[in-house]
Amino acid sequence: RITFIGTDGDIEIPTDAHVVDGTGRFIIPGLSDMMTHILGSENDLLVYLANGVTPIRIMGNDPPMILEWRNQIRAGTRAGPNTWVWWPQFENNDIDWELGTERATRGGKTWVHTPEEAERLVAEMAAMGVDGIKSHMVVSSEIYLALSDAAASQGLPFDGHTPHDHIWCPSNPDCVFETRSEAWNDFRTMGASALTHIEELVKMVELSDESTRQASDESIRQMAQDTADDGLWVTTTVHMFRSIADQASDLEGTLAKMPEVKYVHPGVYGGQGWGPGANDYVELGSQSWYPNYLAAQEKLLLALYESAALLMSGTDTPVPGMVPGFSLHAELETMVDIGLPPYDVLRTSTYNPA
Repeated sequence: RITFIGTDGDIEIPTDAHVVDGTGRFIIPGLSDMMTHILGSENDLLVYLANGVTPIRIMGNDPPMILEWRNQIRAGTRAGPNTWVWWPQFENNDIDWELGTERATRGGKTWVHTPEEAERLVAEMAAMGVDGIKSHMVVSSEIYLALSDAAASQGLPFDGHTPHDHIWCPSNPDCVFETRSEAWNDFRTMGASALTHIEELVKMVELSDESTRQASDESIRQMAQDTADDGLWVTTTVHMFRSIADQASDLEGTLAKMPEVKYVHPGVYGGQGWGPGANDYVELGSQSWYPNYLAAQEKLLLALYESAALLMSGTDTPVPGMVPGFSLHAELETMVDIGLPPYDVLRTSTYNPA
């Protein structure tokens, strides 16, 4: 906590104070990771602090104890970053797998099937004291809007993924639109205030080549301007997609160059499929169209910045390759490498999240 700012003559420094000589150094606000999962690994809270990450936003998938940890941090009885919990992760699909089932049994995921059920479940979450509501694999626009409306009625912010019936048009069998532009224009009418990944926008960008997923530069520029005009907040997570390409190219080599992997909880490392033979990113990053998909996200990030859209830094830790705290520094460096000015990159991790 900052208690005073002034010159030497303005303050009496306590005799037992630890004094840091700041000559030639600098101070910045604590950094923010606005797209994280702890997955029950309380050690991650300390790893964030060690990296100067002082606010984080939990986006579903965690057991209910994350709410207790959040409260302890706020009360000053547990060391950790200030934590906001968007919980649980709302699903509206028939996709299920072993990891997803396990998370559902401990409360990290919840399936919703009707608008009435969405209203009831969001009210229950509000009563539990969550900080926000997140949509994940919500196929139905009707359910998506029901979640959004229910969150608003409870005074809770709403964030998450694009409704699945809007993405990959026309190749997505769930899509109800003939073109991605139609899907995007319809999504704009839904009143969403935020999206958890730039990737969610890319899924609605028009393509100049469907087979290679070569994005239309004109569509990218228009979407960026639309996003800015609508006041839609977007969390970045661009470093993760560069990491996917690296993991696909040489998984063992990539992990070997990351000494910080030792801070990843063994259960998370195994459960999230970080290692050889279990890492789904190897297949994803090996697709012939992946370089164009990655390029579209980076072009869109730059276009969003140039359009003065609202951006927040985030990483999606601890998916493979994303180590709590460490990956946020890599995220900021990646944004600078893409072309954003360092000062404005810092704003995505300080002023904007605040």
